[in-house]
Amino acid sequence: DMLGLSITGHVPKFVKNFMAGQDSIHAALSAYVSEVKNVTFPSVEHGFSA
Repeated sequence: DMLGLSITGHVPKFVKNFMAGQDSIHAALSAYVSEVKNVTFPSVEHGFSA
């Protein structure tokens, strides 16, 4: 998921790990909120296509 917390180890290719490079869950969630507000997330690479 967006925090890199996967029980099975499987992460869909369209999921962005916001925890990468962050030192806390709070920082990761802040990065997510910032990217959504700035319309930089989701990008094409984080979309789902069949």
